[in-house]
Amino acid sequence: MRRLRSSLEQHPPFTPLVLKAWIPLGLTSIVLAVLAIVLDSTPVLLASFVAGSIAGPVAFLVDFQYRTGLAALPPRSALLSGALVGGPLAVGVSALLESGFAPIGMNWSTVLIGPIEEFAKLLVPVALLGAHRVSQRAALLCAICSAASFQVIENLLTAVGTLHMQGAGASTAVLASRGLIGPFTHCMWTTTIALAWFGTRDYGMLRDVRVHRLLGWFVLVSLLHSLWDVSTGTHPQLLALALAGTAFVGTLLAHHAATAPTARRWARVRDSAADHERVLRELQERSLRP
Repeated sequence: MRRLRSSLEQHPPFTPLVLKAWIPLGLTSIVLAVLAIVLDSTPVLLASFVAGSIAGPVAFLVDFQYRTGLAALPPRSALLSGALVGGPLAVGVSALLESGFAPIGMNWSTVLIGPIEEFAKLLVPVALLGAHRVSQRAALLCAICSAASFQVIENLLTAVGTLHMQGAGASTAVLASRGLIGPFTHCMWTTTIALAWFGTRDYGMLRDVRVHRLLGWFVLVSLLHSLWDVSTGTHPQLLALALAGTAFVGTLLAHHAATAPTARRWARVRDSAADHERVLRELQERSLRP
C-alpha cells in the first residue's frame, strides 16, 4: 500500500492539466448554451454541443501527452484513421451488437456493453497493426483517437437525443455532466488496454510479450466500463453511487498501473532536458558578463 501511494504521488493517473484543458471548452459550451436559449438559436446550441462534446477527450489527450510524451510528433495517418474511421466504426458496431438491449441498469445486457464497446474501439488499430501498416506507437495513438472520437460522437448523440425529448436545459445539463467525467471514461479505458497491449516499441504484434497480458487487461477494463454503465441505471441512489465510485477508482488505478512506467521514463527525459536548458542558460549568462 505504501508503494502504491508513493507511485500515485509521483505519477498520478491525471494532473491538474486536465482542468486547464477542459475549462476553456467547458465554459465556451456553457456560454453558448445560455446564449442559444436566450436567442432561441439552434445553430448556436449545436455549437455548444460540439464544444462540450470535445472537452473531455481533448483534456485527456493534453494531459496524456504531458504525463507520457507518447503523443509527441504523432503519425498523422494514425490520428486520422482513429478519429475518422475507428470512432465512427466503433459506434456503428456497438449500436448493431447492442440493438435490442434492455435500458442500462442492473441486468446482463448492460454488463455486455463494456466488452462490446472496448472491442469495437480497438478494431481499426488492431487491423492496421496486423496488416503491418503502422508501428506499435501509431497503433496506440490510433486506439486513443478511436476512443476519443467514439466519446465525442456518443456525447453528441446523447445531447441531441435529450434535446428532442426534454429540451435545451436538460440536454445542456447532461452534456455538462458527461463532459466533466469525460477524461476518466472512454479515453482512459481504451488507453489502459492499448498501453498494456501495443506498448511503444516497433515489435511485431505476436512477438510482444505484452500480448499475453491483453486478455487480463481487457477483461478488467471491460468490467469497470460495464460497472459504470450498471451504476447509471441502478436504484437506490446509494447503491448507484457505490458502484460508480468503485468503477471510477478502479479505472484510475488501472490507468495508473498502465501509464506509470512510461510516465517515469518521460519524467526523466523532461528532467534531463530541463537540466540541459539550465546549463545552457548559465553558460549564456556567463558569456555576457563583462
